[in-house]
Amino acid sequence: MRQSMTVIEDSKRWRELVGEYGRLDRGEGVTRQRRGQLFNGLIAELLKLYGIKARADNRSVGELDVIFTYNDRRFILEAKWVESKTDTGPIAKLQRRVEQRMAGVAGVFLSMSGYTADAIDEYRLGRRIDTLLLERSHWEAILSGLMSPQDLFDRLLDAAQFEGTAHVSLLNLLKPEAPISDYKIERVADSSNLTIKAMRSPATGATTDQAGNVYLTTDDGIILADLGKRRAAMAAPVQGCTGPTAIGADGSIIFMRQNGIGAFRDGHIEVISDGVDIHGTGLLVQDHQGAVCVNLGVTPDSAPSFSLVRPDSRVGTVEWKQFPEQVKNVTAASALTKDLFAVGSTAGLHVLNIDGGVRHGPIPLSKESAAILALDGNVVLALDASNGLWGIELPRGMPRLLRSIEPEGYVFTTFAGLINGKVIIVRQAANAQRGYDISILKLAESDIRDLMGSAPPSLPAQEFLALPPISLPAERRPAKASQVEPNKPPVGEESSIPSASLVKPPSTHVESRPNADKERGYQEASVVADFMPLYLFDELASHHFDVPRWIAKYRHEWHLVVSGEAPGFVVAEWLPRAAHYLGSYAAPSSVVESHFTPTPGYLLGFSAGLRAAWDAAIARKLVPADLQARRQWMQTPLYESKVLHRLVTMPQLREAASRHRRSVVWRWIGRTVLWLATAFFLCGTTVFFLIVIGVSSSDSVSAPAGGLAFFGIPFAGLLTLVIRDARRSARRRKERLGNHPKLKG
Repeated sequence: MRQSMTVIEDSKRWRELVGEYGRLDRGEGVTRQRRGQLFNGLIAELLKLYGIKARADNRSVGELDVIFTYNDRRFILEAKWVESKTDTGPIAKLQRRVEQRMAGVAGVFLSMSGYTADAIDEYRLGRRIDTLLLERSHWEAILSGLMSPQDLFDRLLDAAQFEGTAHVSLLNLLKPEAPISDYKIERVADSSNLTIKAMRSPATGATTDQAGNVYLTTDDGIILADLGKRRAAMAAPVQGCTGPTAIGADGSIIFMRQNGIGAFRDGHIEVISDGVDIHGTGLLVQDHQGAVCVNLGVTPDSAPSFSLVRPDSRVGTVEWKQFPEQVKNVTAASALTKDLFAVGSTAGLHVLNIDGGVRHGPIPLSKESAAILALDGNVVLALDASNGLWGIELPRGMPRLLRSIEPEGYVFTTFAGLINGKVIIVRQAANAQRGYDISILKLAESDIRDLMGSAPPSLPAQEFLALPPISLPAERRPAKASQVEPNKPPVGEESSIPSASLVKPPSTHVESRPNADKERGYQEASVVADFMPLYLFDELASHHFDVPRWIAKYRHEWHLVVSGEAPGFVVAEWLPRAAHYLGSYAAPSSVVESHFTPTPGYLLGFSAGLRAAWDAAIARKLVPADLQARRQWMQTPLYESKVLHRLVTMPQLREAASRHRRSVVWRWIGRTVLWLATAFFLCGTTVFFLIVIGVSSSDSVSAPAGGLAFFGIPFAGLLTLVIRDARRSARRRKERLGNHPKLKG
């Protein structure tokens, strides 16, 4: 199913609209009639924020709530916000209004209370579909950013045109195109670690529940890995989710998709909150009542913020709070207690109150945190950008480098959570031919505490005299020292720290790292954007600008070339240049460009920078915004050249567009001069022609005849040029319309 590339143009105004909707939903200070009027305006303004031309309360043949244009098609929308469900009458009324317009106009009916069964059945068995039926969940999905209006209407139109269905639930719209078979979880030899092989789509996040299951977020949906039964199956078939999920006390799965946050429970999707300003730049953190949503604040003009999201939250009720000024470039977070949570950033580790105040910090680490996990209320584990495993004692703020998790061959490593005294770490390796392999590492909490006691402090301790020991919940209280012998696993279990996965700790030298990794990534992305062909941007857009996931296949192709497994193939010219910035994400381990791995903060800024370059090209109309039109446009030549659009770079496109504009301007200047000169000589020819036919004597005709010749001969030549120019313009216009991707056919 195609996906439209869209961006919210004004995130500040978007937040305000969400708040306005929340007040309307609660009925604060408005009558029912006034609420309907304000709701129409809110719908139109939201569509405009997504780049769709819209207008509210249009008065013509029958008052129309909202009219808008998408993909060169006109829509008229009727919104009904009453307590009872909508029956067939209001829908039939909208259909009559559609019939009063030209062919090609479609209707959209939005009922905030849903539809009666009779209305759905009658519409399904009736005439040709000319109206789409939306309800509260669809509206809240686009308001929250769970999906864009373009994505929603693309999917609804596909269902109406290909399946004959005008009313499709939000879950059915977001289901993956093909069902996912169960995966078998295998045990790694000589260890307690597990693996899931050949998953169809990559994982972007992981979390655990109290029952001992691991939830993996993939592009196809959220996979539940039952470690006891050794089976992994689809738990929430919601396509396009990103980042870790959170599990509510009622068993609901809280997830993030694009900009919004939803909950999957009892086979339904409920939209519960707006999310992040730019999709792909936030994360959900499991806490004791639901989740903390963290907006990372990637671009230079946005600041990190967070909100408390609960399974019973409703759109427009969630309050967003700014992180304190000293907490910048957030990369990871984890809940400590019901009142405290830890945040990792380029400055180190901060302990924050749930209201946003800094309790303590920063606790410096030698490298920024890629993921963090609260072992209990007083000990936090952190994975740094080089997969070093750190332990931090919060009462004293003493970080210790415990081990290094071997990163070779893995493109994604993160904490999932705690299960029965085991720290669960999820790693992912890409296999271009088989799919994606997931490794689930189990590190015994007792072994980690032993390492905490034996590893020397890696940095000077931070004295936090005001921080008392934090009481630990009973279900997560660690075993006492007398219950577990040092360096010995519990009876009946093998060691859960396999030597194959843990290597010698790297140097504990404190690296000087600037607090501007994201800004640097954002700026350097503009350099890379200048030598990337346009087809790469189109691929990135389809991957939601997830750079590691997108570039993995090119890294594998490079590996096949240098290893001799792909004779006759060459490495694309842009790839080694990109590897100078992306290191091991772009280059295989056998080449020199892979000697470093960018930090997560740098990657976030880099992705945002590439997205900004692409959005700017769309905003300047250098590239079509519509996906289907863009795919066809990519196969057409660049203006008068023979080079296809898909092969040119952004600077080449801008220069060609500039040359084309200059050419058009000079052409119109020449055309204007030609028409003015023709008009001038036409006037002279006309005047002298009238004089000649009005003179009776032959002697007095000679002078006007000379003037007629003076004006008439140039006029004839200029008229010939005007006719040729008009024919050439008509021919070019016909060719342009015939080749235009939106108008062809």
